[in-house]
Amino acid sequence: MRNLNFELKQLFRRNRHGSYATQRDRERVLNLVAGQLQELGYRHMAAANLKAKHVEGLVERWQAEGLRALGSGLSFPHFPFRPLAAGPFLSLS
Repeated sequence: MRNLNFELKQLFRRNRHGSYATQRDRERVLNLVAGQLQELGYRHMAAANLKAKHVEGLVERWQAEGLRALGSGLSFPHFPFRPLAAGPFLSLS
């Protein structure tokens, strides 16, 4: 398992808020995001290292694919990062 996937899974397990469906959706989105970051060339990442450039890369990819940036579901990716130190990633919500 990739480091980022593992760390996100650990954060998710420690912060189980919302309905079971919300938790399931959140976990799927986080795994998708981690996989897409690796496909974009960001290797050996840790959850604490996520920055605005990573989010911008994802949004650019989603726009190129004709996807919306998760609309109101944007709370899924940023939720687990609240326990981390404040950084550019948190200011996007």
